[in-house]
Amino acid sequence: MKKVIVCFLLLFSAFAMYGSIIVAENGKSRAEIVVGKNPPYVVQFAAKELSEFLGRAAKCKIPVKESSNAPVRIYLGNTIEAKKAGYLPKASDHIISIRKDGTIFLLGKDDAGTARRPLHDLMLNTAYRGTLETVYTFLEKYIGVRWLEPGKDGEYVPASGKIVLQPVEENIIPAFEERRTYHFQSLWASYLKYSKPPLDLKDFEGYNSIWLWGLRMRYTDQRHAPVNGCHTPAYLYLDKELYPQHPEYFALQKDGSRSPRDLCWSNPAVEDFWYRTADAYFRGDPNPQSVGLKSKSWNVNMFGNPDEFMIDPHDYLEYFCQCKNCEAYRKPYGKNGQGELIYKVIFNVAEKIHKKYPGKRITTLVYPPKRFFPADKKIPPNLRVRITYPWVSIDPDSQQRKDALALTKQWNKGANQKAYLWLYLISTFAYTNYGVPEAVAHEMQKLLQDVQKDTIGIFYEHSEPSQTIRNIDQYMIGHLLWDPYLDLDKMMDEYFAAAFGKAAPEMRSFYAELERKWKNVSKMYSTHGENSKQLRNIFDSEYKYTELVRLEKIINNASAKVAKNSPEWKRIERFRKYVLEIAKNEFSIHSSDKVNSFNTAIKLYAPVIDRAPTDSDWAKLPYISLNPAKGTALTRKSQFKVFVTDDIFYLRGKFDEPSMAKSKTDLKRKQGDWNNIWEDNIIELFFADDKGDVMQMMVNDNGIYAFRNVKTNKWFAGADGVKCSAKRSADGFMLDIAVPHSISKLDIKSAKSCFNITRTVQIEGLEPEFATFSPKCPVGRWTMAQCYAVLKTLKLKPIQEFSGKAKAVSNKKTVVFASVDKTSNRNFWAFWNPAHANCDVYRDKPSAGHSKFGPFAMKYQDSNKVDEAKFAASWRYWTQVPPRGSTVRVTAYYRAETQNPNAALGMNINWLDAKRRWYKGGSHDLAGKVVKRAVNRDWQKISVEVPVPDVADIHYISVTFSPIDMRPGTVWFDDLQIEVVK
Repeated sequence: MKKVIVCFLLLFSAFAMYGSIIVAENGKSRAEIVVGKNPPYVVQFAAKELSEFLGRAAKCKIPVKESSNAPVRIYLGNTIEAKKAGYLPKASDHIISIRKDGTIFLLGKDDAGTARRPLHDLMLNTAYRGTLETVYTFLEKYIGVRWLEPGKDGEYVPASGKIVLQPVEENIIPAFEERRTYHFQSLWASYLKYSKPPLDLKDFEGYNSIWLWGLRMRYTDQRHAPVNGCHTPAYLYLDKELYPQHPEYFALQKDGSRSPRDLCWSNPAVEDFWYRTADAYFRGDPNPQSVGLKSKSWNVNMFGNPDEFMIDPHDYLEYFCQCKNCEAYRKPYGKNGQGELIYKVIFNVAEKIHKKYPGKRITTLVYPPKRFFPADKKIPPNLRVRITYPWVSIDPDSQQRKDALALTKQWNKGANQKAYLWLYLISTFAYTNYGVPEAVAHEMQKLLQDVQKDTIGIFYEHSEPSQTIRNIDQYMIGHLLWDPYLDLDKMMDEYFAAAFGKAAPEMRSFYAELERKWKNVSKMYSTHGENSKQLRNIFDSEYKYTELVRLEKIINNASAKVAKNSPEWKRIERFRKYVLEIAKNEFSIHSSDKVNSFNTAIKLYAPVIDRAPTDSDWAKLPYISLNPAKGTALTRKSQFKVFVTDDIFYLRGKFDEPSMAKSKTDLKRKQGDWNNIWEDNIIELFFADDKGDVMQMMVNDNGIYAFRNVKTNKWFAGADGVKCSAKRSADGFMLDIAVPHSISKLDIKSAKSCFNITRTVQIEGLEPEFATFSPKCPVGRWTMAQCYAVLKTLKLKPIQEFSGKAKAVSNKKTVVFASVDKTSNRNFWAFWNPAHANCDVYRDKPSAGHSKFGPFAMKYQDSNKVDEAKFAASWRYWTQVPPRGSTVRVTAYYRAETQNPNAALGMNINWLDAKRRWYKGGSHDLAGKVVKRAVNRDWQKISVEVPVPDVADIHYISVTFSPIDMRPGTVWFDDLQIEVVK
């Protein structure tokens, strides 16, 4: 009977394997990848990717060769063998042919050129990479490879060691020919230093890693897409290069002036200008001066395609030309009049270009002020449009969604071709709402299903503060752009299981919450852009305190389920850092909830004085350093200090600048001239009253200043009582500023008066650098009072340095008795933290230390439950008692970060008995203490000499560090040394 079963199994196995292709088994490859002679670089790169991931799945090397006689031959690209087999792929083709004879073809249309290309060029500037996309499709569909996120940790490869394929013949054509996303364009802008990089760039191994991931998600060429661009006048610099010569080309205003923001579209010379410019572009004229512009070459960022010329105005809804001809043309069309006038010019230019340059196209956006189908329904055959979808169209039940779909169908029918879409599915438009992730995978699937039949390509614009926030959506949408009818929930189940392991259920629910919240948040915006009321509504409803606590609980539960420092744990903690913590910070800024807060209130402690401070007064006050603005680096040191009287706010600032000679400040600017002062090398002061109204003061490095009422946007030169002086040197500048409260609107007796100081370093040849006192206040939010520090007034206390038996250090030589570093026995360290103290203690990284060893640190949190004077905690070190009757010198280094100018560090020398208890007998008389100011962020030395009591009961010396008035703040101390004075 056993023999019968064995024979049956062998027969069944042979039958099951009939026609199958064994690529590899038992750690040996039966396959080779064939690329032919001199393959395009796209194919070379595809071969590299296929060899790596197929090899990892098979647990063996899969070689890449020019030709092959291996049992299984995988031909990549347009090889001779592929041509003989009859394959001539078109732009949208992605051919996978697995044949019984062991021949496998993977190919699509590819850019020519064999030269090596950097990853950003492959991702952003390669029009056709069909073979590479086919390879990624093959690896996903037939091998099970997944790229969960950028970086090595995101590569999921099921490595069975045996790969068996069944014969198949298929051509996978994506649902959308163009599949672009703003994420990678934004990344390119930050790579060129035009914008800030993603907050978590380093977590994902940098730019190349994210571009490679974009390729693997099979997004299309980002820069040279059809109908790519907008705001043509800006790219041609018409306001600077055409307006001075021909102001009559521009929009006449009611006051008789001409606005460079729009054109007089009824002027025949304007239509002629557009035609001549398009003609010059298409005939390859390299010199824009031939059409009356000043530039010597075309703006390389102007258009994405050499066969297309875009004519598209700015999207202003004002500044329209008020001349009689424009008014007469607009009148019959009502609210669509301006758009009809622009369409007339575009259509006329398109007709002329079509006759002269067959195959060349004129492009434009269906976007305000012309977001409709024109009354003139005769669409030129060479006109291409991209229709914009407003952000609220993400809601399938919205009227805006229905209107957008109807408009798309109308254009497709009228133009007799499918349209391109620009999906503005963002609430914050040109801003970044850090705390509200735009999670839209399910809603996007519904939208893509709705538009597929009428759409050839899609550019999806969104906010992108971090890769973490965008990663899941970019993964899902990348696949949905190929097939919007995929089983999305099944794909999500698979993704979360692979990405988060045992924590998959928690993280799946976390993302579901983000989706649900975003659906509600997106309906709260009546217009593009942020404003305080909208943000307050968001954090009062969807992201309120109880909801954020609930989300944090989900993250905590997920993190506890996986091994610490595993890839799954890192992903979860990134969501904590780049989603949850940011949302908590935004809640603390914007919510009207005055009871609950996640953030410590930032305070600026301003000593009160009864007169103008003298140099002697300033000398008693330590400098406070500015912080790098969120998401930016800081290389120049900026420091300030403040005093206040009942009438005036005083500030003294010291600003390092090693390239002072190259400052962009206009030295010819006179007091009272605020025109473009923001282009100078400046600092800015922001004062907010108890209503949140903001007064802004800009001061350049030459002492010229201007004020602005942020609410009314009115600039003025100042008033009586304002004083400002500057001292410039070769390596920086100093400012002394006095602003009466009558101008700043500060009320120093109010608990709600707020302040911030920022610096914008503007030096010729260097990228701007930004610094701010309040780290809550990133660039772009400097006028938002919610981000400022609370101005807290106090009296400056005198410091009594020595007490007890403590004395200043003498000139006598010493012998080292104990030197504390990382090798010290930590049993000799003790941390005292009373029950009421809200304080963290830790050993910091070595780079943070005074020497090569990491310092100890105490971080004092703010707590309204604790009286500041009683807030205490300390570090203590003890060792054997030095020779009795001798004198010891105790030295340490400390630095602190706090805004309280009364903050100090006390170093206490005490004595312990044999059981390490405080020595009771007259210990206060025997002890010594030294106190130093602890505000300066630089390392400071603290040192004292104390006689060792000649008492038999003393067995240990104890050194205790006790910060004073440090709340809130952090103090570090390092390099403790005890010496015996000779």
